[in-house]
Order: sequence, then structure tokens, then C-alpha cells
Amino acid sequence: MVYMFLLLILGGMVAVLVINGLRSQAVVTSTVKNTGEMQNAASGIAYDVRYAKDVKVSTDGTLLRTKTWVGDPDAGAYTCRAWIYDAAKGELRRTTDTAKVVAATASSSSSWTIAVSDVVVPTGTKAFVRDESAGTVKVFIDGDPDVWGHGTRIDTTVLQRPQADEAGVTCW
Repeated sequence: MVYMFLLLILGGMVAVLVINGLRSQAVVTSTVKNTGEMQNAASGIAYDVRYAKDVKVSTDGTLLRTKTWVGDPDAGAYTCRAWIYDAAKGELRRTTDTAKVVAATASSSSSWTIAVSDVVVPTGTKAFVRDESAGTVKVFIDGDPDVWGHGTRIDTTVLQRPQADEAGVTCW
């Protein structure tokens, strides 16, 4: 009877350790996934703004559109790109389809590629803010894993590098 009692206590301790290990793994996995997606989005936004001939941000700060140089200096071309923060779905979406960039609205963005899920913009801030005099775009988005893990924040200001004017692509 004593051995069974000790075995029961030992089994309970092992079960607690396994459950805590699984929970810790879920937190780490969720955090790493969110961090990776947020880093990829921040890098993509930074590239699109940095090499843009022109940048437009909607007045509500949810839509960022760029006319961005893609490719090497001699063989590249301008392309239209857009990012949108969808507060209702908690998503940051992206498109490189010129027709979709030109006609971009919150409702038309549902077919765009999801860059990051489970994101929020803190109350009182905007996802994208353009400072034309400084030639910068401020990006402020929080990753918010819905079940486990810790979020990652994009809080950066991207400086647009002056690009040569080139006709041909109209993005808005």
C-alpha cells in the first residue's frame, strides 16, 4: 500500500512536469512564429518604403502604398506594392498586384496575402504614418499571439531614399 501511494505521488509529479513542458513548448513555438512573421513584415515594409519613388498612406493610417524599385540598378523596374492593416481580422496583408494596389480599400484587401495574423495597433496610434517633410514612414504594429506566447512589436521609422523618376507604372 505504501509503495502504491509513493508510486502515485511520483506519477503525479511526472505528469505535472510533462504538462508544464508542453505548455512551455507552446509558448516558445507561438512566440517564435509571431516574431518571425513580424520580422519578415518589418523587413518587407522597410524595403518597399526605402526603395520607393513615391509613398502614400491613407488618412486613417491603415493603408500603405508604394511605387518601389525592384531588381538591380541596371535591370530593375518600378512595381506597385501595398500593405494594409485589417483591424477587424487582426491581420497585416500585402499585395504586389498593380490593379489591386490602385483599387486598394479595406474591403478589397481580403484576397491579399496575409503577412502576419494576430496583430493589433495600440489605441491612439496608427499602423502607418507618413512624414513627407522628413521622407519617412513610421510603422507601429503589435504582434499578439492569441493563445500562448509573447507578442513582438514593430516600432520603426523607415527613411525613403530618393529614387530617379521613371514613367510607366501608375500605382494610384
